[in-house]
Amino acid sequence: MLRLLFLVLYVGGFIFLQDYIRRHPPKLSSTYLEPGVRPFWVLLWWFGPSLLPVMAILWSGILPVSPIILFLLGLFVPIAVYAIFFLWLGAFKSAGPGGLLVISLLFIMISLPFLLLAETSFLLIFLFLMNLVLPPLITLAWIFLWAPAMLPITPEQATDIRKVLAHFTGFFTTYPKSSLVVVKGKVQTRIPGNPFLGTGPGLIVTEPENVAVIKASSKIGGFAGPGPAFTEANETVESVIDLRQQLRGTKVKAMTRDGITVELPISSIFRIDAGQNSPKLGEPWPYHSSAAYTALFAAEVNPEGKTPLDAHHSRPWEDLPLEVATHKLKQVVSRYSLDELYGTLGRGATTLPRAALGKEVRQYVINELEPKGIKIDGGGVGNKIKPVDSGVTQQRIDTWKAQWIQKVMENMGLASAERYSTLQRAQSEVWAEFLQGFIKQSEALKKAGDSVSATLMTLQLLETLEQIARDPKVRPLLPESAQSTMKGLRMRIADNGEAGKKQEAKNGD
Repeated sequence: MLRLLFLVLYVGGFIFLQDYIRRHPPKLSSTYLEPGVRPFWVLLWWFGPSLLPVMAILWSGILPVSPIILFLLGLFVPIAVYAIFFLWLGAFKSAGPGGLLVISLLFIMISLPFLLLAETSFLLIFLFLMNLVLPPLITLAWIFLWAPAMLPITPEQATDIRKVLAHFTGFFTTYPKSSLVVVKGKVQTRIPGNPFLGTGPGLIVTEPENVAVIKASSKIGGFAGPGPAFTEANETVESVIDLRQQLRGTKVKAMTRDGITVELPISSIFRIDAGQNSPKLGEPWPYHSSAAYTALFAAEVNPEGKTPLDAHHSRPWEDLPLEVATHKLKQVVSRYSLDELYGTLGRGATTLPRAALGKEVRQYVINELEPKGIKIDGGGVGNKIKPVDSGVTQQRIDTWKAQWIQKVMENMGLASAERYSTLQRAQSEVWAEFLQGFIKQSEALKKAGDSVSATLMTLQLLETLEQIARDPKVRPLLPESAQSTMKGLRMRIADNGEAGKKQEAKNGD
């Protein structure tokens, strides 16, 4: 009856604990947990749900041994197996695992003689002991196989099984080291913990384009990533470096040679130097750790505009390209006047000043920062260069307007003079042609003598004028009524000629 009762308690307790563990994972401690206590929390989560001491009591009807002895063996034999594992693991920086092993062996040595001296077969004793040893061994074997597959680590890191298991075990102490991830360049905590006093190594997982700067105590200890990496004792994440090309831009105020303050847009494209390596599909972004280390320590301290508390903080390495470019740009702009910035370099030149400015500034930034591990891929000065004072802009517009108006008036005067000169030449040519035709007609009439009437002479003269008027060069210079006027003259001359002939015939009669 007693065995049946314990069997029911064992099955019910086992089912209840399995369900409880699934619903309630280990709750991490927010306060300091003594190192000597941490192994007991691991035992609670790994060994407690098996209820082996209760199962050992079920052998009381099979083995002629007191249930108390069976309970003690069911408790301390598995604890001894776990204590040996803890000592091999080396994750607990205390005497806890060793103390557990000593206490377990002491109770085993006290209880085991009662079992061995009992009047029963050694086969039953062996099966009983295997019943106590196999469950923790199976649990540990399952952890050996499952922990590397569960953690987000590389196959190479999975080969360091002791470090993997130490990180896994630290979680069940409820006081582990922190587990972090980098998402969009920001560090996020997945498993909170204590990076200095927590159990086991910590873990950080970065994106393929990021590396985490690891700080060990008060100095830089190296870089983690891209990808997963374990963190050791006293290591924290100082910052994150983006390995991709960086684009930064700003507006700079500089003074020209003629004392006018202008605003210029400036930009820079840069990244951590990776040498000849280039990004490949499916692989993390390449970089040189020496270049990243140099760039990290190239950051400068600028107390301007900061509080005394923040004055000693250095600016990030990503700010260096624009800082260096801004300083050089102010020097270069001071060599140009405002008109030169808006013009071209030299008479007949096609190079814009901003292009020359950008090239000179970019080369200076390359010379300054590439030895510091920062690769400059591009950059320059933008198109929109304008005076800070809007009155200067209006004054320049008025000046240019006056200059253009003067130039337009000069061109209009030259055009009018040219038109007048052309008109005079055309009129001279028309008169010359008219006189030449008139002279020819006069000579022809003179040779004809009295046989030619005055009307015919007039028609000949009018025909000469009509020929001149039909000339394409002369026609635009004449009024639109010229042709109709000469046609009317011709009709009137013809009418007068007919009337004269009739009068002469009448007088003859």
